[in-house]
Amino acid sequence: MTKEIKTAEEIRMLIQAMIDEAHLEDPCNVYCAPLPNRLQWPDHNGCNWTVSALFSCPPDCIARVEGFVARAQEQYNLK
Repeated sequence: MTKEIKTAEEIRMLIQAMIDEAHLEDPCNVYCAPLPNRLQWPDHNGCNWTVSALFSCPPDCIARVEGFVARAQEQYNLK
């Protein structure tokens, strides 16, 4: 599968849209999506970015946000 190339801000906005569209309950509904960071080498799935700011995500929300990040990593690579 060919991945679309997006800027870090575009990827962040796409993840945020997934969060917003999921209509999560408090406190997850106010979480701001993290900005992607470039990896030195693509991972085993060919993704060239990750996020490292999930520590600011409420603990009950991390798994849901990780799912949105994983979905974005399948579809997009960082420009």
